Amino acid sequence: MDSNLNTKRSCVKEFMASDELKSRIRTRLGTISPNAIQNIKTGLSTGTAICAFKYRDGVMVAADRQVTGGRKIVGANAKKIETVGPYSLMAATGLVAMIQLIYDIYNDSRSFFCSRTGTEPSIRTQVKILKSLLREVWFAFGDTASSFIFCGYDVESDRKFIIQLDECSTAMDIFAAAGSGGRDAGAVLDEFFRTHVPEEVDVTDALRLALRAQRRAGSEDPYVSHPLLAVPTVMVINKGGVTELDDETVMLAYEKIDAERSVRRGNSRKP
Repeated sequence: MDSNLNTKRSCVKEFMASDELKSRIRTRLGTISPNAIQNIKTGLSTGTAICAFKYRDGVMVAADRQVTGGRKIVGANAKKIETVGPYSLMAATGLVAMIQLIYDIYNDSRSFFCSRTGTEPSIRTQVKILKSLLREVWFAFGDTASSFIFCGYDVESDRKFIIQLDECSTAMDIFAAAGSGGRDAGAVLDEFFRTHVPEEVDVTDALRLALRAQRRAGSEDPYVSHPLLAVPTVMVINKGGVTELDDETVMLAYEKIDAERSVRRGNSRKP
């Protein structure tokens, strides 16, 4: 068994050291016409508040669903978090067409990796593939005008990963936030984790925290949908893999938070 594992690791290392993947990515990008590139760079964008943080059993990721075109809101049902592996997902903010292009090429690259190595890429290898892909996209387009948060869970080591990918890649210790509402959502997370550690937070409390962050962003940024107007997408990664919480569960949790807030406000007004 150890021999098979070492063989797989050697195949992975050899593949990542070669130019096969880079060449495949460049070939895909080379098929895009200049007009298509211009359309991608001037297309619809997501205002967006996306946030990710570690909790006791894994990683929770939340995103609003609003899409804008210039200063106009053109939709409120976009999914901005995508599953990219059995134990990984990625959230994105920026130009919709650019994000879709990157997801498409990443999925193709991941499938190519699996077919050549006979194994699913580890969390670290997925990050390497994404970094290689984004470097090639930046070279082809000059700028992706997008930001990505990659999250993963390594079952063997019981490690949780949150990596912010834009012009560079940054591994985050506890949380990350991005998008036009990222600063407001991040402020809620920063305040919370000043006095708490992820090991203290169960999935129920994690959902409440994610919704508080989304509410702050939706209240402060007109280009981010408020949870009352559109239920945020909330997904978790743990030992069981990737799971998306259903809208009813998310909305019930938010209504409870909102009711508790109303009670606190009422009590504070009493003489």
